[in-house]
Amino acid sequence: MSKSQITQAELAAALQRILSGKTTRISPERRLSVKAVEEEAGLGNGSAYYYQNIISDIKKFTKKHHQNTIIDNNHIDKITSLRLKLKNEQRLKEQYRADLIKMKKCLVLMSSQHNKLSIIIQQYKDKIFHLESGMPYIHHSDDDNNI
Repeated sequence: MSKSQITQAELAAALQRILSGKTTRISPERRLSVKAVEEEAGLGNGSAYYYQNIISDIKKFTKKHHQNTIIDNNHIDKITSLRLKLKNEQRLKEQYRADLIKMKKCLVLMSSQHNKLSIIIQQYKDKIFHLESGMPYIHHSDDDNNI
């Protein structure tokens, strides 16, 4: 094997290690680039440019990765949008729950007032009945405040 073929094989192996995430010389989180492949292969700057097939492979994978990143960004945008909707829905739910509690308190108060008024009406009906029938009206002591 010639030195050129060995260098090309090292570059190809370095590219595969980067794509698989099992790098030995660079960080696995590092972005794919010609320089990253050269550093992973242990070669100097610009040495990969002598091998156009390696450069085209790197460009092909970076373009593919870029398209995946755009798709991932679209998913992230959708997720963010859905999270904002969920947060708004939860806020509305809490607001409705608080409104419901206030309305229930108001209903209890109105019911209490209705009952008091119903009792007063009944007492007045009794008083009217007794006055119309000529029977003496017996005034109850707990009714002093109402009639």
